[in-house]
Amino acid sequence: MKTRLFVFNTVAGIFFAQNVKSQTFNCGDTLLDTRDGKKYATVLIGSACWMKQNLNYGTTITSNTSTVAHYDMTNNGIVEKYAPMGNTSNLITHGALYEWPELMNYSTVAGAQGICPSGWHVPTDPEFQTMIVAAGGTLITVNGGYGGNKLKNIGEGFGAGAGTNTSGFSAKHAGDRDSYGIFYGLTFRSIFWTSTSNGPSAYQYTLWADRDTIFRGGNAQKETGFSCRCVKDLTSSLKENSEMDLFQIYPNPIKDETRINIYKPFTNASYSIINAIGEIVAEDKLINQNTSVSLLNLKEGIYFISVLSDGQKTQKKIIIMR
Repeated sequence: MKTRLFVFNTVAGIFFAQNVKSQTFNCGDTLLDTRDGKKYATVLIGSACWMKQNLNYGTTITSNTSTVAHYDMTNNGIVEKYAPMGNTSNLITHGALYEWPELMNYSTVAGAQGICPSGWHVPTDPEFQTMIVAAGGTLITVNGGYGGNKLKNIGEGFGAGAGTNTSGFSAKHAGDRDSYGIFYGLTFRSIFWTSTSNGPSAYQYTLWADRDTIFRGGNAQKETGFSCRCVKDLTSSLKENSEMDLFQIYPNPIKDETRINIYKPFTNASYSIINAIGEIVAEDKLINQNTSVSLLNLKEGIYFISVLSDGQKTQKKIIIMR
């Protein structure tokens, strides 16, 4: 249920779009996983909403060492996880490690929900690349790229690999579990699964504590235990569409205020502003063909503004930058 307050200044002719939310998730809010009560901070990077913490869902199991590559997680109806270095106290600060099939809930479809909370999914390889570029890193065309420090939590890494966390991704080096059951790398590296399979492996991304690089790998066996950051599902509302070109919006990008200019007279018109995860964050009627709308209460990011006028609808992308 949403309760919205809209104020119209009849003297200045400006709509102030305000949205008082209840039981509504907006990126940047805390995500509550209703399955176990755990909470995750979230962050908008580009137009995608990411968890700021590693997934930590499931029942902790023991990793058994062996001279052959093997799975210790099985498709038994119980979601299983490893604690980094086999120590459950590390789950609180670094989240869990998962073998790829278990993380995917035994699906092989890129973008599957896997064991992420409802409405979220295991990121695909292209989604990870898009996030890296949106965070200010370089596109990884072969193996390596740069910008890893922007993804690391402040205080994570050292020397040339010291984290700046300008992206808000807040990575911590949880290490990994190799396919023989041995744990490595706590505080020295972070490795994140994607949901994009690559034969006996799946693509994954590594951040190292001593360097700014981002390594894209595709050869680690699926028996390996890596971290996961879930990403929010997109909705069909997140696109530009037009039954006819109804309006112009300027300026765009927007700092504080923009104007909606409807091209022809109307008898009934309204607008909605939709955030990057498909939720309406502001809406109201339009009184004039040329109306100023204040967006001071909205955070920086990508939104869509949808105008409905006499049964005709146009939706356009807008960017708020301050």
